[in-house]
Amino acid sequence: MRERETNALGPINRLAQRRATSPVGYPAALPWRLLICLGLVFSGVLGGFPGVARADDANAGRDIDGVYAVESLDVEMRSENITIEIFTLKDAPVPAVHSRVRCEFVFRNRTDKPLDVLMAFPAELVPQEFQGEWTVRDFRAFQGETELPVALEPVSAGPSGGDPPYAQSYASWYTFTVPFAPGEERTVVNTYWVRNTYDSIGEAWVNYILKTGATWCGPIGKATVTVLLGPLGPQHVLNYYPGDWRFAPDGRSLVWQRENLEPTFDLSAYYSIREFAGREDNAPARQPEFEKLIAEGPALSQEQLLALYAAAVTANDPAKVAMVRAFLPSSAIAEHPPTLDRIEVFAPGATSQETEPVLEVAYSDAGGDLVLYHIEVTYKEQGEVVQYHDNLFTAEQSRPLWARFSWTERVRLGGIPDGKQYRVLVQLTDAAGRKLEVTREFGEPPTRPPWPMGEVVAGATLAAAAAAGVTLALIRKRRSRTNREA
Repeated sequence: MRERETNALGPINRLAQRRATSPVGYPAALPWRLLICLGLVFSGVLGGFPGVARADDANAGRDIDGVYAVESLDVEMRSENITIEIFTLKDAPVPAVHSRVRCEFVFRNRTDKPLDVLMAFPAELVPQEFQGEWTVRDFRAFQGETELPVALEPVSAGPSGGDPPYAQSYASWYTFTVPFAPGEERTVVNTYWVRNTYDSIGEAWVNYILKTGATWCGPIGKATVTVLLGPLGPQHVLNYYPGDWRFAPDGRSLVWQRENLEPTFDLSAYYSIREFAGREDNAPARQPEFEKLIAEGPALSQEQLLALYAAAVTANDPAKVAMVRAFLPSSAIAEHPPTLDRIEVFAPGATSQETEPVLEVAYSDAGGDLVLYHIEVTYKEQGEVVQYHDNLFTAEQSRPLWARFSWTERVRLGGIPDGKQYRVLVQLTDAAGRKLEVTREFGEPPTRPPWPMGEVVAGATLAAAAAAGVTLALIRKRRSRTNREA
């Protein structure tokens, strides 16, 4: 329902691969819902299933067939300041699922020559690719206070030829040209509104694509993205990505900031609209909790706030995490790599009413910025590896990652043939590139209660930490069955 996909990403994926080895650097590939707007070429907010995404301005080229993305080494993005305002459109059947967007970008011509830079913005989705409306409304472009002429143009395969890289997803682009004098700095503003992505169970989300800034030279100097919640409160926010979003102290907006940014991820915020649709919602019950924190937060000590923050992380409560962050300086929150808390196999009925053995993998990420988590279970059949379970999520996939501060994944093992040994692989990577990988071989799934794993997992975690050049706390060791019985 919320997991539609597209693979119309070829040239952007290749651009991402080049950035990994380029002195300038280009971030990784784009997921669909985040791709719904590739941005000025990509910039802005677009609607998808009915959906929406936003993205950075990017550099574009033109040939007789239309518009295509092109890398620029001459122009850099000094800053971007994005404001996304959630609102309810008059007479709309669903409340709080539209957004007004204002994107302000500051660019600089790095050369001693005058430049005319073509910028582009996807205007409409090919109808058969996604359900619902996908149209940017009232798109306008400005250079300072001067409104720029905007044209509507088709997509093109570009100089490389082949199938038009965006023809599978986009029908047309808004384009405009920005002139630069030698060494000149220019402010470019885009405004528009769209319908946000939402689903039938009363949840909606907004996304902002950072990766499309890859077409400009060097890192983004400073990025600020603000989501004005409009009719919503902090109690309506369900999740976001990455984990360092914070509410404003009054709880009326979500804010994300970074400097010298070369991202390997995009931004997301996910919220509930059930209350506004007259459906059962947990948000009203949480409202007093947030009102109390908003009132008392400024007077709390840093030690008290850090204790609240740690409790919210442990409870995997993204809204509470962001609200506590509102009153803490960024420097007070230490960066932590992902950690593996435990791997255990439980016999049938040991922890629940399960009638088959169950594998539990518990991991945590205090930064809430995993770009990859992968849990795989395999066994061998006549010498060939059989993939029994494979749960892989990456920032390049077709759906955004959400902040997972603390998580437990359960895998039923009843389908593994009797007497078979099996292998469990766990891989975690955060946005800073810190990796953790643990592999464990097991005998056949047990018919008795769990066994200790502490020393093995801790050792593997320390090895991964050493390879990443970071320090990890030892994973807590489970007491042995003998100790528990004693």
